[in-house]
Parts: sequence; C-alpha cells; structure tokens
Amino acid sequence: MPVLLHGADWPTLTTAARGVAQEAFAANDHPLNLIEGRWGEPGRRKQTLSPVDGRPICSYPMLGLEAARRAVRFAAGEAPAWAAVSLPERCRRVAACLAELREHRDLLVSLLVWEIGKTVKSAAADVDRCTGGVAGNFPDYTALPEDR
Repeated sequence: MPVLLHGADWPTLTTAARGVAQEAFAANDHPLNLIEGRWGEPGRRKQTLSPVDGRPICSYPMLGLEAARRAVRFAAGEAPAWAAVSLPERCRRVAACLAELREHRDLLVSLLVWEIGKTVKSAAADVDRCTGGVAGNFPDYTALPEDR
C-alpha cells in the first residue's frame, strides 16, 4: 500500500481512528453508523475502493430507505431536548466538539485523502473551513447569561 505521508497509510489511519472513537468501529475495523442513538450495521455493506490506488480500504454500512427515515425521525425527536439545553451549555458542548475535531485535524485530513481522493492541501482546507465556520458562528459562551 502506498505511503503518502509518514504514518498516513490506511492501516495506520484506521488504527488511529479506532483509538479516537472505538465505539464507531466493528470488530473487523469497518466503520459503523450511529442510528437512533446506537452504533450498528443497518443495511448492507458496500466495499469502498480508495481513489488513491484503487485498492479496497473498507466497507461502509449503507442504509435502506426505511432505516434512513427512522434515523431522521429519531434525530428530529431529539431537537426539543437540545433546544431545552441552555445556550451557554450548548456553546460549551459545541466548543468541546470543535476542540476534538481540531485535535484530530491531521487524521481527518488523511482520511479524506484516502476515502475520496482529495489532495492533502484540499483536504486540509476543507477541514479548516469546517472548523473555522463552526468557530465563527457561535457566541462566546462565557459572556452569555445562563437563562438565555
């Protein structure tokens, strides 16, 4: 398997991703879907070939229409609970998520390279645009009143 950057071969990246989110992987290192609050393998698996070299890298669980509808209904059902969380607490949670994304930036960049064939520069710009967009669109929670 080609090495794009030291430590950025697919098996190393899979191990690193599993180390960050063990619950999101099956025993065979293939990713799972988070549906209705649980990690699992609804639907059928689809083998994915890397555009980097055409080799199989993993298989992803593909949702059927009814599973996708259930997932959307469940997510919509979670909205009232999220809305009931105070704005400062929501901001703290978003900031914590953002910190995790930034901590694992290089891993996310490398995964994008292998999974969809982006250049390192393009993948890095996408990850940075994502985290920068989130950071720029939520208030400084330390300055917000708790009852807002």
